Amino acid sequence: MDSRTERWDGRLLAGLSALLSVMALAWNFRHNLILVPPDATLHINIARRIFDSPTPGFSQLGTVWLPLPHLLQVPFVINDWLWRTGVGGSIPSMIAYVLGVLGMFRLMSPLASRPMAWMAALIYALNPNLLHMQATPMGESIYLAVFIWAVACFDQFRREVSAGQAGGKALLRCALMLAASMMVRYDGWFLAACVFAGVLLVWWRAGQGRRAIGPAVPLSTRISAACDEFSPATQTPESSVSSVPSVSCFWSRPYRAVFLFVAIIGATALLWLAYNYVVYHNAFEFLNGRYSAKNLAKALLADYPGRDDPRTAAIFFLKAATLSGGAVWGRISLLNAAFVALIAAIYFSRRHLALLLLWIPFVFYVITIAWTGVTILLPMWPPYGHYNVRYGLELLPAIAVFVALAGEYMNFLLPARTSLVLVAALAAGSYAVMLREGPICLAESRVVGLPHEAMDENVARVLRSLPPSATLMMDGTRVPGAVQRAGIHFRRVVHQGYYGAWQRGLEQPAGAADYLIAVAGDEVDEAVRRHPQGLSLIATVDTPGMPTVFIYRAMR
Repeated sequence: MDSRTERWDGRLLAGLSALLSVMALAWNFRHNLILVPPDATLHINIARRIFDSPTPGFSQLGTVWLPLPHLLQVPFVINDWLWRTGVGGSIPSMIAYVLGVLGMFRLMSPLASRPMAWMAALIYALNPNLLHMQATPMGESIYLAVFIWAVACFDQFRREVSAGQAGGKALLRCALMLAASMMVRYDGWFLAACVFAGVLLVWWRAGQGRRAIGPAVPLSTRISAACDEFSPATQTPESSVSSVPSVSCFWSRPYRAVFLFVAIIGATALLWLAYNYVVYHNAFEFLNGRYSAKNLAKALLADYPGRDDPRTAAIFFLKAATLSGGAVWGRISLLNAAFVALIAAIYFSRRHLALLLLWIPFVFYVITIAWTGVTILLPMWPPYGHYNVRYGLELLPAIAVFVALAGEYMNFLLPARTSLVLVAALAAGSYAVMLREGPICLAESRVVGLPHEAMDENVARVLRSLPPSATLMMDGTRVPGAVQRAGIHFRRVVHQGYYGAWQRGLEQPAGAADYLIAVAGDEVDEAVRRHPQGLSLIATVDTPGMPTVFIYRAMR
């Protein structure tokens, strides 16, 4: 495909995906679904508290969720209307969705025909679950975008190395995408380790490692010879062996690229560990703290499906991927077709092996479900429920790419037009079934989110009746939308991010704020039960299916 055609295709895809994104936002807005997904309100409130808090600053980012999505939302949630409606939090997700669609096409263009590159991009872009999620403040589309671009940059690096080039610029772009992924989801940390292993494997297969190492050659000579090999200057083998290496030679490609790759990835990890240590005095607070996935899983279920059982974990994740990435049409799903193409790629197509990185989420989630407390509940299997089903979207890039590759492989047996029609029919039939039955991520949003939304609105009614200058103390994770709906700024709220005042308030609730909002079983409720002196209960809020909320006034 020539560069002019690729640019035209890119512009057309960008316009099409932007239109789809805006239409999905309008539909979500009309049906009041932007803030319904689990944790959507929490995400935009974290972004808001960075500048709207008694103690504004980066310490408001919290610890369990990685910070990049919240930092991207900050410019858009400064406006009160964009914050209260959630639209401000949706904008970065929508932009990432468009970039993800372009990344799919960029990834497939060098590896498949133009129609199949378009097919991969459209399978990704038209997925109903992704269209719903990208129009909310959730981070799925942001992670998928940087994930796809990281794999695309790695594949470009692989192709350049295979052609005898150093691939330094592609490798550095890959490192930047990996660093971004590490600041969006913890999946990115595992991805970075796997890509680094892939970098070493690519160079080993290209023979560079063997050429740079010799048993009887001094280290300085080996470095000099390697630098000469990748230098644009033309030198003879004799001069490269006898020359003395310089500092600039050592930092030239590929050594500089490798160093920067490792430095960028390592610095990103260290930055997050340092932040946790400075703010929470525990570098691994996100892993073993109060709100970590492991402790939340204990609070949810004592024995969730897949715990210490990788086989069950794999089954649950693959089912979530089937429901999220493409429903079963007849007895065929998009995931089945992608898996068949995966086997064909492993056995018959070495040029497509870099795309195996797209299956990393499967390995990651099997490990995390089995041994770190990540939980997925499905509505059709016991213990029945909708919980983290959206994690199955992590396999959508693999599904889109390998279904398109299945069509590419069928070109060896069938006319290209027939292969394209078969793949398009499979995708259309699968998405039609998904729309008929209802996208599973939308169902999860409604089942889990609507009761929380009702509780937030019931509490907000009481908060609107309070004096406009009153201060509040509340657990910001239990009724996150109440303050937002009531139009109360966080600078008047004592919450976990206001750490010193929060700890003092738990010891002396009556002196913490003018009013206390306690949800049955949370830290504020426990503090009030231990120290009820000076507090008067003014309202009790009951919402079906949700814990009772108690609102106290401090008697000063």
